[in-house]
Amino acid sequence: MNFVFKPNFLISSVILISLILITGCTPECTTINYVNTSIEIESGNLTHIGLNTNRDSLNFGKVSPGAVVERSINVEYSKPAQVKVTAEGDFSSWINIIPAEFSLSSPKTNQEMNSEITLETKLIYFTVIVPEQALIKKYSGKIKFCFQE
Repeated sequence: MNFVFKPNFLISSVILISLILITGCTPECTTINYVNTSIEIESGNLTHIGLNTNRDSLNFGKVSPGAVVERSINVEYSKPAQVKVTAEGDFSSWINIIPAEFSLSSPKTNQEMNSEITLETKLIYFTVIVPEQALIKKYSGKIKFCFQE
């Protein structure tokens, strides 16, 4: 019996193996939450401190090229979960997330109150390091929170 090499078979096999490896190595998210994020780059050295009290997004404010900006978010979830935090968008490579992966434990009932539930929270730090050659414009993206129960 002679084996005839067929390129379509090889391509199909490579695609199938790749899909198995990708889906096998990536945990599925039980729940995904997104937080909008943005930063605006302006020319010159800005001399003011940017404060942001917005609780619906992660805004790094108006900054100069070369600036370093830090923000933080408290993360909580109603069930025990493994959490993975990633950045998406046109300035995601500038964002450092610490910790980017962590665990949250089970919610606890307050024994004294017999009904109040306490959720574990984790403080996550987001540090943006703006490149010196960043274009003067507004950048946007999303922070993705993947919860795996």
